[in-house]
Amino acid sequence: MVDTALPIGLYFALRFMGLNDLVAFAIPAAIPILRVALWWIWKRRIEWIAAFASLGFALGLLGTWLLNGNPVFLKAHGVLLTGPLGLTLLVSSMIGRPLLFSILRLIRPEQWVNAQTHQAVASNPLTRRKVTMLTVGTGLLLTAHALVELILALTLSTDTFLLVSKVAGLSIIILGIALLSWMRGTGSRRQHV
Repeated sequence: MVDTALPIGLYFALRFMGLNDLVAFAIPAAIPILRVALWWIWKRRIEWIAAFASLGFALGLLGTWLLNGNPVFLKAHGVLLTGPLGLTLLVSSMIGRPLLFSILRLIRPEQWVNAQTHQAVASNPLTRRKVTMLTVGTGLLLTAHALVELILALTLSTDTFLLVSKVAGLSIIILGIALLSWMRGTGSRRQHV
C-alpha cells in the first residue's frame, strides 16, 4: 500500500508545487532505487523485486530522454521488463524448461539449500507439472499486466494514468493470484480422484 500511495501522493504534491509532469513523475518513480540501496546497506542482500523495478525505471528514463522528454516510457517503465519477462516465462514453458525454478532460486536462495534439493524437486514429475503451470500462469499475468499498462500509458494523461494504472495493475494481480490458486486447487483435486 505504501509503495502505491507514497509515489502517487508525492507526484501530486510535486505537481502542486509547480514541477512539470516529467520531473514530478520521475522523482517518486525513483523510490525503488532508494529501497534497493537501503536494503543492501541494512541487510547486505539484494531485494530483487525492487532491483527489477529500478532497472525498469532506468530504462524508462533512457527512453524518455531518447524521445526528448515524452513521458510515455517513464509512465510505462514497468512494461519494459514485465512484458519481456512474461513472454520469456511462456516460451520457457512451451519448450519444457520452466524458468520459475531458476527465478525462485535467485529470489529466495535460502530455500534452495543445495543443488541436491533443487534436483530432487525438479526431477519429481508432479512438481515439474505444477511449476510449469505456475510458470504459464505467471507469464500470462505479467504479459497481461504489461499490455494493460502500455495501453493506459499511450491513451491517458499522466495524472489519470497514475490513478487508473494502479487500480488496473492491482486488479490484474488479484485476478491472477485467484486464477493461480484455482488452478492449484483443481490440480490437487484431480490427484485425489
